[in-house]
Amino acid sequence: VLMDVPYDSLKTPAKEGRWLNLAGFCLRPGFGDPADEIRLKKAWKLWNRGMNNPKNPQTASQWWVLWRRVAPGFRFGHQRAVSQVLSRELCPKGKYATKVKAGAQTKAEMWRCLGALELLDVKQKMEMGDLLLERVNKLEPFEFWVLARLGARHLFKAPANHAVSAKRAEKWLQILLKAKKVAKQSESFRLFAMSRIAAMTGDRALDVGDALKA
Repeated sequence: VLMDVPYDSLKTPAKEGRWLNLAGFCLRPGFGDPADEIRLKKAWKLWNRGMNNPKNPQTASQWWVLWRRVAPGFRFGHQRAVSQVLSRELCPKGKYATKVKAGAQTKAEMWRCLGALELLDVKQKMEMGDLLLERVNKLEPFEFWVLARLGARHLFKAPANHAVSAKRAEKWLQILLKAKKVAKQSESFRLFAMSRIAAMTGDRALDVGDALKA
């Protein structure tokens, strides 16, 4: 029903933002129903079209919420296209951007969307994780959530060869264990990230060492 609404008719930020939120909610995780592939093809046309109100912070935020929610249903090429746009905004020239034009909430949703792109090259995941951990004591709760997704041992939809290596996971865990000045509101998310990165799979190529787990 939502896909049948002409996107041009969503002229106000409120209407557009509500449509984006509902469409992402109804379609997530982007797979599971036989017609989801058809729906995703329709949704991807929207990616190429762009927003009606790109300068509105709430619309921009909901735009990235939509793509995060349905990302698992997309193939590598689609996820790579999304990641390229995100990387330019979040880490131009390989440097962490403290601010983005669309505001703090949009920045948070952009990072969350990046974390949901499980089919990204392992090298890119490691680069993003390393970039976040350079400022481990300054990370916000959503950034620890992103780190948990980037370093997860159990991937939601992608095959295991898209998981960061056990060696890199161990490096990240050591940094997280030693972090002493994390903000109080971020502490539970630091522990969450550690639990996901250290989770057991039974695959020796993915599991971190016993001593570190202990």
